[in-house]
Amino acid sequence: MSVPSIETKIAEAIKARVATLPMVEQYTIVWTDGPLPAGQNTYTPSPAQRYLRCTWTPNQTQRQFIGSKDPHRRPSMLQIDVMGLKTQASPVAREVAGQVALHFPADLRMAFQGIETRVTKAPSALAPFIDTHIQVPVVIELEAYA
Repeated sequence: MSVPSIETKIAEAIKARVATLPMVEQYTIVWTDGPLPAGQNTYTPSPAQRYLRCTWTPNQTQRQFIGSKDPHRRPSMLQIDVMGLKTQASPVAREVAGQVALHFPADLRMAFQGIETRVTKAPSALAPFIDTHIQVPVVIELEAYA
């Protein structure tokens, strides 16, 4: 078995933290890069089901040190979209978004197999908008040195 890449280790550290969100009993976690949840809580897009849509987006790696074996800065962003029901008022989804933001405080460190990623500042819970759900994006800025 091969050793996971740095990117995989960062992603696994983030996914482990997301899995501990306090509202996971009420909101299915759906990662945009798959796989979709299986079992009783199988996700099927439905306006009657609330969920958290999670997207991790790595940014361009930055070399900040001279040595070729020195760590590189690996910035990224985690966006968790709270997808609330239209039958509830937007303040409900906004409150859930606030709880998501609280779960990722500034300087929180998440580690997986020797690689650590850190929340660089307090997350931003953005304005809600309504489509099939009431959607409230939460943006979490991260960085790792590896």
